[in-house]
Amino acid sequence: MIRVAARPAATALSAHAECHTAHIETPEERTRRIWRSADAVAFDVDSTVCQDEAIDELANYLGVGEAVANVTRQAMNGNARFRHALQARLEVMRPTYDQLEAYANETKPKVTFVPLEGTSIR
Repeated sequence: MIRVAARPAATALSAHAECHTAHIETPEERTRRIWRSADAVAFDVDSTVCQDEAIDELANYLGVGEAVANVTRQAMNGNARFRHALQARLEVMRPTYDQLEAYANETKPKVTFVPLEGTSIR
């Protein structure tokens, strides 16, 4: 199950601790360790890694897809700045924590790449 949570805090070893460690972790190893222990890792991947736009998909899930699409069209026509358009779309949706969590657990992403061997996408 995916839980919507705060961003995890990064940790670092002190220089003294690194000197007394048998194996110094490479940046790649550290990244893999952190990602494997995380409940979720999120990136801004709309229309790049994922085929769809998350805000549009969430709006459809909440039953306000057309209203959000209207705000998006106005912004694309230059009638609103990005920040104001995003705020307007979120005000139309007004997603609750429970709705976000349900959406994350019930909706499978449409990815455009093939996962590396030994990895999975949930």
